[in-house]
Amino acid sequence: MRSLALEFAKKLQPWRKPDDPIFLEIHDALQLSTLCDQVKPPTGTSHEKAMNDSKEQEEMLMISCSSSASSSASSTRNDALCIFVVPNATTNGDGSLEHPVGCLHEALDISRLARKNATKYGLKDRVTKIVLREGIHELNHKPLRLSGETFDNHLQILVYPGEEAWISGGITLPQSLKWDRWDQSDKVWVTNLSEIMQNVSNLPSVPSVFTTDTRLIRARYPNGNPELDQWGYATPDKDRVSIPSDEALEWHKPPKGEVPTFDYIPNLKNDSLMDGYNMYASGHGGVCADQWGPEADSYWCSNYSQGGWAEVDREAAMTGQLQLPVGLTWNTTTEHGQHLSRLNQAKGGIVFAWHSQSWAMHMFQISSSSNSNASEEGTINQFQFEKGGGKQGGRNWCRCDQCTYAGRWCGQHQDPPDNTDTRLIGGSWIVENVLLELDQPGEFWYNATSHELYVYPNTTEGDNSWTNNLHFATLPNILELHNVSNVEIIGVNFRDSAATFMSDWSAPSGGDWSLHRGGTIFLENTVDVVIRNCTFRRLDSNAVFLSRRNRNVLIQKNVFEWLAENAIATWGETEKHDATKGDQPWNTMIYDNVMRELGIYEKQSSGVGQAKAALTDIRNNIMFNLPRAAINFNDMTGGGDKVFRNLLFNTCRESGDHGPINSWDRQPYLTKLRDGQTPSFDPLPREIFGNYIIANYGADQGVDNDDGSSWFHVRNNVFFDAAGVKMDYGGHDSVYENNLVMASGRKRCIGIGSFKAGHGDIIQNNRCAVRLDSISSTEQLTRVSELGEDSLDNVGGLGRCKESNARISNNTYYTPEGDAMFYCNDIGDEEQSLVVLQTYGIENSSISQKHPPLKLLVQWAQEMLLGRNEDVKESQTSI
Repeated sequence: MRSLALEFAKKLQPWRKPDDPIFLEIHDALQLSTLCDQVKPPTGTSHEKAMNDSKEQEEMLMISCSSSASSSASSTRNDALCIFVVPNATTNGDGSLEHPVGCLHEALDISRLARKNATKYGLKDRVTKIVLREGIHELNHKPLRLSGETFDNHLQILVYPGEEAWISGGITLPQSLKWDRWDQSDKVWVTNLSEIMQNVSNLPSVPSVFTTDTRLIRARYPNGNPELDQWGYATPDKDRVSIPSDEALEWHKPPKGEVPTFDYIPNLKNDSLMDGYNMYASGHGGVCADQWGPEADSYWCSNYSQGGWAEVDREAAMTGQLQLPVGLTWNTTTEHGQHLSRLNQAKGGIVFAWHSQSWAMHMFQISSSSNSNASEEGTINQFQFEKGGGKQGGRNWCRCDQCTYAGRWCGQHQDPPDNTDTRLIGGSWIVENVLLELDQPGEFWYNATSHELYVYPNTTEGDNSWTNNLHFATLPNILELHNVSNVEIIGVNFRDSAATFMSDWSAPSGGDWSLHRGGTIFLENTVDVVIRNCTFRRLDSNAVFLSRRNRNVLIQKNVFEWLAENAIATWGETEKHDATKGDQPWNTMIYDNVMRELGIYEKQSSGVGQAKAALTDIRNNIMFNLPRAAINFNDMTGGGDKVFRNLLFNTCRESGDHGPINSWDRQPYLTKLRDGQTPSFDPLPREIFGNYIIANYGADQGVDNDDGSSWFHVRNNVFFDAAGVKMDYGGHDSVYENNLVMASGRKRCIGIGSFKAGHGDIIQNNRCAVRLDSISSTEQLTRVSELGEDSLDNVGGLGRCKESNARISNNTYYTPEGDAMFYCNDIGDEEQSLVVLQTYGIENSSISQKHPPLKLLVQWAQEMLLGRNEDVKESQTSI
C-alpha cells in the first residue's frame, strides 16, 4: 500500500520526469527503503517546471515581445510589452533585453506608464510581461503591490526560460559588514545592522534569517531544529526537544475584562438534531477585541458555541474571563527548571506552547521575568507575557476543574484529590529568541533595539563563507494583488518572508482555527489570477492567501515546502451570517501542486486551509509531512467544493483528534449558490472523490467530519490505516459510498450520530476491513492486546439503531472472525450484531466476512486508483 502511494503520485503528476526530486521525497516520507526494502529512485537536481525548460519556450517568449518598452503605443494588440529585470543591474535601462532594469519596482513603473498610454491608444487589453532573469530579486523592504487602479491588469510576471529566479522578502547582508567574535563565546559572531535597517519602516516583531538552503534557528531552549524535530501530542520523542507540560507549575490567568457583545440568532435552520447547530452565534468587543483585535467577530467569544470543549469557551466569553495565559511559573527543581532560572535577561523571548490536546500552537512574547520566591536571590521562576499573547489559536485553554483528563498533574488526580484546582492546562513548551540560549550551530539572535545580529555559524573553524549567504527577512507579504484581473505569476520562486505568528490573528468562522490575514502572495478582490510553476520555499508566513472576494484563481503545478504556516489559505467576508453578497473566494482551482514540510511554527496549519470560501476545486495534489490536517474546512459557506484525486499521507504528525481532511460546520451562512437566486442556508454538497488517503501518525478517519459537518459526498476513495465514515455532533445530509477502507488498531468503519427525519446520512456500497494488524505474515489470526472491551469484530457505532433516519445498506465488513458488531447508543452498552441491526431496517443487504487475502485488498486499491489494466496486474505480482 505504501508502494501504491508512490505509483499514484506518478500517475497524478505525469509531467514530472522519473528523476524529479519530489519522487525521492515521497519515497523517503513513505519509508519505502526501511519498511519495504525498496531501492531509492534516481534523482535530478531540480523540480520539473513545465513552462520554463526549453529553447523553444525562449523563442516563443521573444517572438511575442515587442522590440522595447518604449514602443507600447505603436505596437499591435497581439504584441506583448516585455520588461526585463536583472537583479541589481547597474545600467540605466529601459527594460529591453539589451538594457534591463535592476529592480521589480522599476519594471512595474515602466509597465504602468506603458499601459496608461496603451489605454489611451485603445490597447487596454494588451498583455505586459515582466521577465525575471537569473538570481535573487530583492524588493528593498517594500512589497510589490499590484492594483487595478494603477493599470496592473493583464500583467504577467514570469522567468526567462531555462533560468532560475527568486523573489525574496529579505535583504542579503552585504559582504562589507564587519563581524566580530562575541566576548562571551568565541563560537558566536556579531555584527551591527543599524545602517541597513534604517530604511525599514516596519521591522517584523520576530526576526527571521535564512541562507540559500537553510532556516536559521532563533536561539532556543531546549535545543532543536524546528524543521526536523517534532514535539507535539503524537510525537514519541517530544521530551528531547521540549519541556513537558507538568513542569509548568502554573499558567497565569488574565484578569477579568469586559464581556463581549453577543450576536445570537436562533432557529435559522431546522435540520440538525442538535439545536446548537441550527443557530448563528458570535461575539465582538470586550475581551474578544482585547485578545483578537477590534475587528474580531469570533464564534468562540459567543454565548452559544457548540462542540467539544465548547463549554470552556462559552464560560470564558460570558464571564469576561479569558483562559489564555499572561504568564508562567515553572518548577525549579527539575533540570529544565534550573536551567530556565538563569534566564534573567529573557525580555523579547517567545514561549511556544501547545494546546493541551495539540489543536494549535500558541506563542507568547516575554515582557519581563521575576522570582516568586524572594529568598532565592539571583534566580527567576516566572515569565510575564505581553498583552494579547496566544491569539494564534481560535480557542481558550481548559482549566483543571473543567478537563481533568487533559492534565494528569492536576490536583484532582492527587492523593488526596484537590478538587479546587483551577489552573490552566497547557501542553509541552519551549522558550525561543533568548540571547543566553545561543549555544548550538545554526542559531542566531537579533537585538531589535541596537540592531545587533548574533550568529553561531554551522561551519568549520576558519571558514567564513557563511557571512556571504545570510538573508534577513523584512517583508511578510512579498507580492500583493488588489482589485486586479488577468494577472499571471509563472515560474517564479519565492523565499525569505518575515514571520507573522506574532502579528494580528483572529478566528475567521466557527472552526477551531485562528488565521493571520496575510501571505507571501496576498490576493484581495481579484479576478482570473494564475499562479503556476512556482516554488514557495522557507517562508515564515502563509504562502498564498485569498482574502475577501476573489474569483477564478488558478494555483497550479507549484511546490510548497518548509513553510512556517499554510501553503494556501482563504478568508472571505460575510455580514454576520449573511454571505449573499459573495465577498468570498469562489472558483479557486488548486491543481497539481506538491505541499510538504508545512507548519514549521504554527502547527494549526494545512496544505489548504479554507474559511468562508466556496466552489474550491482541489485536485491532483500531493500533500505529506504536516503537523495537522492536509486539508481543513473551517466552515461550509456555500459549499460546492471538490476534492478530487489527491494523495495525502503523513498528516497529523504532531497532533491528535484530527484527520488528513478535517471539517467543521458550526455556524450557518446564507448564500445563493443553491440556485443562483434564492437565499438559502443549505449549501451545495462538498464532494470528496477518488483520493488515496493514508491516516497514519495521529490521524484517525480519512475524512474527519467533525462538529456540525453536513452535505458531504464522500465516494470512491481508498483509505488506508484509517477509520471509515465519521458524521457526528449534529452533522447530517451526507453521503458516504463506494469507499475502500483498511483499518488497524482501534480504527473502525463507521461512527455516526443521530438525525432528523429526512436529513439522515446515506452510507452504502462500502468495503471496510478492520483489525488488519491482527493478521500475521502467514495470514493467521493473532490476538492483539490492549483491545479494551471491544470485540475483534467491532466495526463502529451509531447514534440510533431504532428509528435511526439514516439509510445504511449494501456494505461489506471484513473482520478477523467474520462477524460485524456495532454499538447502538439507544440500545445499551452491549455490542449488537449485523443481524440485529437489520431487524431495525438498517444495514439491509450488508454482509460480514472474514478478512480476504491481503493481496486481494491491495488489488482492489490498485484498481480504484490506477485503473484495471495489465500494468496493475504486473504490480500485483511484484507486491
